[in-house]
Amino acid sequence: MNSESVHLETEPADLSKEAFSAPFPKLDRLIGGMRALEQWYAQDFERRIAGLTELLRTQITEELQAQFSSEMVSQVERFRKQYEERLYVQSNQWESQRQGLEKEVQELRRTGKAVLEEISTTEVLLSKSAQKGNSELERQTTDAASLGKLVQMRIDELELKAYLRGLRFRLPTEG
Repeated sequence: MNSESVHLETEPADLSKEAFSAPFPKLDRLIGGMRALEQWYAQDFERRIAGLTELLRTQITEELQAQFSSEMVSQVERFRKQYEERLYVQSNQWESQRQGLEKEVQELRRTGKAVLEEISTTEVLLSKSAQKGNSELERQTTDAASLGKLVQMRIDELELKAYLRGLRFRLPTEG
């Protein structure tokens, strides 16, 4: 039985080889047409894939650019807000410093005027004291009371000169 089954299998295979080994122009034309159709579909498929690829690339690029622009705008807005906040804080500090300096300048002007007035008053007192001392010296009385008065006037004059020096030292210098 084995030999027959082998023989049977071989026999139909041989028939099929013989059936398609002969030239069939219609079949060849059909196969050629199918191959041409397959090529056309393959080229059409490649063309469509290339178009879709380009379309997807364009869409993805636009989406990425839009996302990047959105993120960049939000970052710029955040940095601008931080900058404005810092600028506001700094300008407030500068304004308070400016106001403090203006108050100090006004105080120095008032103090300067007061010191100048005090200097002129002290100079007048010093001048009067010097004149009084000179008049006492001209009288030249040699008693102890006169000498005590003269020493007291000289001490007062020295105190006024020291006070005058202190006032002049306190006077703000311009320059």
